[in-house]
Amino acid sequence: MIVQDGKIKVEQYWRLSYENSFVGTIEEAEQQLLEQLTEAIKIRLVSDVPLGAFLSGGIDSSVVVSLMFQLGVSPLKTFSIGFEQAEYNELSYARLVANRFETDHHEFMVNPRATENFPKLVWHYNEPFGDSSGIPSFYLAQLTRQHVTVALNGDGGDENLAGYDRYFANVIGNYCDHLPSILRRGLSLIGYFLPEPREAKVLPGRVKKFLSVLGETPGNRYAWWLSQFSSSLKQRVCTRDFLREAGEEKSEQIILDFYENSDAIDFIDAMLNVDVKTYLPGDLLVKVDRATMAYGLEARSPFLDQNIMEFCASLPSHMKLRNCVKKLVLKNISHNLNWISSTCRMAIIEINTNPSKKELRWFGAMLVVFVFALGTLVWWQFDAPTAAQRILSLIHISEPTRPRLISYAVFCLK
Repeated sequence: MIVQDGKIKVEQYWRLSYENSFVGTIEEAEQQLLEQLTEAIKIRLVSDVPLGAFLSGGIDSSVVVSLMFQLGVSPLKTFSIGFEQAEYNELSYARLVANRFETDHHEFMVNPRATENFPKLVWHYNEPFGDSSGIPSFYLAQLTRQHVTVALNGDGGDENLAGYDRYFANVIGNYCDHLPSILRRGLSLIGYFLPEPREAKVLPGRVKKFLSVLGETPGNRYAWWLSQFSSSLKQRVCTRDFLREAGEEKSEQIILDFYENSDAIDFIDAMLNVDVKTYLPGDLLVKVDRATMAYGLEARSPFLDQNIMEFCASLPSHMKLRNCVKKLVLKNISHNLNWISSTCRMAIIEINTNPSKKELRWFGAMLVVFVFALGTLVWWQFDAPTAAQRILSLIHISEPTRPRLISYAVFCLK
């Protein structure tokens, strides 16, 4: 807020620029990022209370822990949570990193029941919060606070350096944009009618989600992927009076505005801008802040250091996402760190680098869809007289790729 000559003016004082001002080589980018990460972690180690780190087993938290080790943190306490579902459990990778750096490692296996923790979650969030990962975040904060008061984490690495699968999916979609529009629209229709898998994040669910918006522009695709409640679904499950009071702005348009108003020169950086402006401050940071503050734990995020965010935004997108490799520049750093043992390094690379098996299956799945999709069309019939039944039915009809996410959001709203 600026007060001058008796007038008040409110304007944004800082914003990220994605104009790709960096002109060096990728090797120079790696060196600068490593130096800035080291400095960001160093200043976040200043504490007069016990300090540790969240360790998920992914590349972001693993690099943070490795640099804490290099900076002489001792004892280095690390904390991880695991899940009974194998596809979500990365404890084995976290253990490899913890063993390599001889950390005082603590693990907690989570099998939470939302109903048991819901009153506490509602009290601390104090607003509808539809991200179900808030539940394990509370468990992790509770475990960590038993040992330390400050914990470093890897939040922001994905948003700064293109680490989510949806970025990669939009790259594939961009290639598909060269197909005739009638073919893309036909594939979208096929995707809409494909059978619903039990899990949205397994390959069939990802293929369905991808094909359903293949006929759209990169911005529209991304806006739809990030919107749990589409405008068409809200029109069908909400009364006119409710929509009039709540505002009838399209959910997708909120995302699309950030996408289109970015100064990014390509769609990859435009997606990063969307997440930095919406998903990061509106979901992830809220989730971690509320969970950690509930137990008197302070979370610190080196990847959200202003200098690091500005540097990552200045990098051309091909240094962040190239072909099948996400977070390329950071993965090159982790591969070249000579204090990481070969076993630990290969474990990190196995789940974070390569054209991974998961990502390569995308291409195979696309080919299979082209050949066999016409034989997989399914139509659902439903009858939902009550509001609750109507919502649950329409979730599976109108948003078939994300029924569990939306069901949890409806539960939170109630």
